Amino acid sequence: MKWKAKNIIRQEIIEKRNLFFEQNPEEKNARDEFIFNEIINNKQFINANTIFTYVSFGSEIDTQRLINYALSIGKNICVPKVFNKQKVMKAYKISSLKELNKSNYGILEPFGDNMKEVLKENIDLAIFPGIAFDNKGGRIGYGGGYYDKFFSDMDYLNFVEVEKKDYDFFNKEQSNKVVNDVVSKFSGEKIGLAYQFQLIDDVPMEKYDVKVDYLIIG
Repeated sequence: MKWKAKNIIRQEIIEKRNLFFEQNPEEKNARDEFIFNEIINNKQFINANTIFTYVSFGSEIDTQRLINYALSIGKNICVPKVFNKQKVMKAYKISSLKELNKSNYGILEPFGDNMKEVLKENIDLAIFPGIAFDNKGGRIGYGGGYYDKFFSDMDYLNFVEVEKKDYDFFNKEQSNKVVNDVVSKFSGEKIGLAYQFQLIDDVPMEKYDVKVDYLIIG
């Protein structure tokens, strides 16, 4: 079953990344610096007006410096916020990292009553986190499916939690509850960020897994 293979890869790579973060902080900073420079000199970044990016935490590749830099040169920046009850992720525009609060998982997210949602059709460039990638654009995330749902071109998404088995995540017949949501298509570019040890030969992809268009490796 592909989800089992993904879980094994996920656990192994997270352990490697955490160990790298703990034992080689200077090398991590150097690799993050390399990735930062690769992004800001990337033509997709230069030409983008509105950029979606994850907000790094823990041993992830740093994006907080990137967010500050992009804001300083006038880019529109939006970041994800997860709504656990609905099993959905949305994007919200920010003007400073100070507008973010830690979620229950320790991830910095937008909060408050004045959040400005950004529809994915208005995003020019999306920067994806990931546990593992392959050279065909395959990606393993944290297992929640939030990025796959948000950036999918599906017209109907099922935001439900079902028992772990070899199932089609978007199959209505296996869902106890279906929330229909008309989704605008995303036409921008998707860039994944990874350290070299996060690149594997082949990511076990499922039907609705979303691939990245480019991969920047440090």
